[in-house]
Amino acid sequence: MAFSLLPPPPELVISTLVLVLSLYLYIKLWRSRNPQYTMDWPVLGMLPPLLAGLHNFQDELTVVLAACGCNLKARGPLGTGMRFFVTADPANVRHIFTSNYANYPKGEDFADIFDILRGTLFTVDGEPCRQQRAMNHSILNNPRLLGIRARLCRDKVVNGLLPFLARMASSRTPFDMEELLTRLVFDLTATLTLGVDPGYLSMSATLTLGVDPG
Repeated sequence: MAFSLLPPPPELVISTLVLVLSLYLYIKLWRSRNPQYTMDWPVLGMLPPLLAGLHNFQDELTVVLAACGCNLKARGPLGTGMRFFVTADPANVRHIFTSNYANYPKGEDFADIFDILRGTLFTVDGEPCRQQRAMNHSILNNPRLLGIRARLCRDKVVNGLLPFLARMASSRTPFDMEELLTRLVFDLTATLTLGVDPGYLSMSATLTLGVDPG
């Protein structure tokens, strides 16, 4: 017995595209009128609002978390078994990563995905995780290292961050805050780990952050 797979009728394809486009436009319009919208839809889960806001996902998620009290439960499409819990509550973050981290194992799938970090604190569970956390905690809380970190942070803020912000404020020039903070963290991290300041927050390097308002 032979079977042949026939292409769908053009009318079905066109009607499906129209339905998808209409749903997309409806979500966009409804979200513009309802900033405190939910991301958990019947059957489709969080897929429709995720696709509609993918171009600006971080800002959209920030609005949702603010409207939901910093906590959001969502799920994937029906049948996928995907469930999500997104939180911006410092108490929850502390609970998950510090006080009760043993109750949130990463699993072998996580280690397979981040194979390059296998065996490190980012992928291990159980007793190896506890031992590595204790070792890192003792290193990072060394009084001498804490003093160095405090001095470097203060110097970078006083001599790099504050002069740049003052210059931008006096000239009323907009700039990319995300890139500025990325440069700050990169300089601090490189200086602490490598002993060399790359100078991405220096006066000359930050000239490219200013945007001509005209």
